[in-house]
Amino acid sequence: MILGALYVSELTQLGVARSMELLGSQPELV
Repeated sequence: MILGALYVSELTQLGVARSMELLGSQPELV
């Protein structure tokens, strides 16, 4: 179960990084 939690946290961090990249590349949406 610990591995599952780490996996989810990894996906969350990747999702946040992806969102920040999208927002950074499209400043007109901010």
